[in-house]
Amino acid sequence: MKKWFIALFVVIIACLSVLFGLKYIKNRPVKVEDLKRLYPVTYSDVVFANSEKYSLDPYMVFALIKAESAYKKDAKSSQSAMGLMQITPKTAHWIAEKMGMKDFSEDKLFEPTINIEMGCWYLQNLRQEFGKKDEIILAAYNAGRGNVSSWLQDGRYSDDGETLKDIPFSETKEYVKKIKQYEEKYKELYKQEFETKEVDNTK
Repeated sequence: MKKWFIALFVVIIACLSVLFGLKYIKNRPVKVEDLKRLYPVTYSDVVFANSEKYSLDPYMVFALIKAESAYKKDAKSSQSAMGLMQITPKTAHWIAEKMGMKDFSEDKLFEPTINIEMGCWYLQNLRQEFGKKDEIILAAYNAGRGNVSSWLQDGRYSDDGETLKDIPFSETKEYVKKIKQYEEKYKELYKQEFETKEVDNTK
């Protein structure tokens, strides 16, 4: 009886330790350094240069890269999308032709500089077609411009042919939501830091 009581007591203490340990971890402040590891800004010079060139919000580009490839330059999806911004070979060849890129080959999609510029060019191209609503541009990047065009013409999803009141693809809806959340976190973590650097560079 005594051994049973001791065993029960040990189990209760162990459970309480786990419970309070988890509560501590949950309530423990997250360090900025830890968050920055989760939200990297690798290739920031390339991102900022192309965001300026193609009139994009760089923090949206950072967010898109995180969502698409988690900053793995050699990422390749089951749909054959390649590189940081996960561009398919078919789309890449079309972009290369429009951009006037000579000697383009698919393996170049694994080169961060080329992949980011092509991805940013494509985002600008979508913006020229669909306007400045980021949600629509991101939806087109994920689901394709053909799907977004049909949604805009469908009264179930758009009231004015210019904005979407609903996205019928759940994957695309979550994709857009996720990138906007990532974008806000990137701005929270880095915007002041990068703006301060810009001011310092002008002195």
